[in-house]
Amino acid sequence: MSSVGENWRDVVARVAAAAERAGRAPEEIRICAVTKYSALPAIREAVAAGARLLGESRVQDAAPKIEAGVEGAEWHLIGHLQRNK
Repeated sequence: MSSVGENWRDVVARVAAAAERAGRAPEEIRICAVTKYSALPAIREAVAAGARLLGESRVQDAAPKIEAGVEGAEWHLIGHLQRNK
């Protein structure tokens, strides 16, 4: 099984290759790692591997993750914000 860090590095490499094929500089592209259903250890592993932009679509799920103070993370609420039903 692949680790979160390995998966992140693979995505970054694939995006960089696609950017170069499109004539873009890979460093122009920002990738947002969506943390939906992810536990804090997996989020910390992704950040340690280089993920900086983290996204969550549910405010109530984002709040404890943001409050955990993951060093180096920049949080964003993404998509149509979901509410309790």
